[in-house]
Amino acid sequence: MNWPFLRLRRTAALLRSARTEFAVPEQLVTRAVASLESAPVPQTRRSYRRVAAAVGATVVVLFALGFVPVPRSGGKGALARAMAAMESAPSVFVHYRWIEPAQGGAVSDILQWRTAEGLRRDEFHEAGQLVTLEVYGRDSFLRYDRRTGSATVGEWRRPAEMTPLSVPRLDRTFRSLQATDEATRRGSTVREFREGSLWGGTRDVIEVENRGAVQGFPGDRRKLRCEFDPATGRLLSEQRYNGDGYSWTLWSWTEEINWDGDIPEETWTFEPPAGTKVLVENNWWSQHPGGPLATGRSGGWELTLYSMDRDRTGSLYLAVGWRHLTGPLPKTDPPGYYHYGGAPCATVTDDAGGVYDYHLHQAHEPPLSRGIGGGIELLKLEPQAEAPPNRDARTVTVTLHTCNYGEGWDYEVTFPNLPLPPARQDDLWTVQEIQY
Repeated sequence: MNWPFLRLRRTAALLRSARTEFAVPEQLVTRAVASLESAPVPQTRRSYRRVAAAVGATVVVLFALGFVPVPRSGGKGALARAMAAMESAPSVFVHYRWIEPAQGGAVSDILQWRTAEGLRRDEFHEAGQLVTLEVYGRDSFLRYDRRTGSATVGEWRRPAEMTPLSVPRLDRTFRSLQATDEATRRGSTVREFREGSLWGGTRDVIEVENRGAVQGFPGDRRKLRCEFDPATGRLLSEQRYNGDGYSWTLWSWTEEINWDGDIPEETWTFEPPAGTKVLVENNWWSQHPGGPLATGRSGGWELTLYSMDRDRTGSLYLAVGWRHLTGPLPKTDPPGYYHYGGAPCATVTDDAGGVYDYHLHQAHEPPLSRGIGGGIELLKLEPQAEAPPNRDARTVTVTLHTCNYGEGWDYEVTFPNLPLPPARQDDLWTVQEIQY
């Protein structure tokens, strides 16, 4: 039995199927298949030369199949599958890189870890040096900034109702890919297709091209390319390009995306360098037992009032959770927004005519829900001088609404007749400074 001869025949069959599976040039495949099928059992020097020629033609085809991705049928619906896959993922690690033209082409990095239980870690590196870091662990949080030599720490209990896995940069990517017809109306070109190669396998691809240069790069066009696993729906890679009509320049990309991997427990801790100034926050409001005070929905959003406290000056502190639900998502950020899109404002009145003025106090969480929008805000509301709260007040009505309005961002939820909490004797919001 001449095993090399049989392997040639099997290679011919493989190439014949590849001609239909991958869109390689017809003449190239036909020539290689004919050479393989006509190759004799090697017996003489001449027949060995014919076999070598057949193998050489095969190598050319395999090289083309292996390194040149070619289109295949399918690829539609990749975005919907990817968003569903992210919601069901137990964990993800993403490493982003981009070029900083203003810094001589230095490469910056963002590393992000997430779990479905709500654990997260974000690192920002500039020219290979850690600049900022945030960790929200199982019972504490830490925010570190090397530029100021400071860190903020505190106890933390994430409400169980808000634990969907989300990566802000992935969220923004998915938002950019939504609504093909909307993007087309805005002058963008959207393509969805499937491509494959022997070495790279099969991938679903979405590409979006539009006008508008990236600062520091030549040209006036941008392209976003995302590749997905057609079997699992998971996002495999993302690249962003700037172009001038003749060529594309890569300026941002994912170095690695790892879904469902085991994340070491030490990821959720961090020890600041010696000499760091540490601020210890009193996050009493994340420790409230008994679950939310009230929950409501409006305009595709869910608003949750987790806790309400009153300090010795009479000011109210509301811990408010907000997240976007399934359904049509806003296409762009609302104009003039100064923190994560969709975050709430509040209006509070008591049953004796008292009014509380709203002040944004602290934003604790980045977007964390279903591709866009969501987080937890601590809202501080002070007694209004023109309509101060009455001592006889027993209940309050809390209305939560968006700070910025626009298509898809409108919501308003009212929680009436909530018990007015007694005034506490401390200042509630305290920060202790220590030297590490």
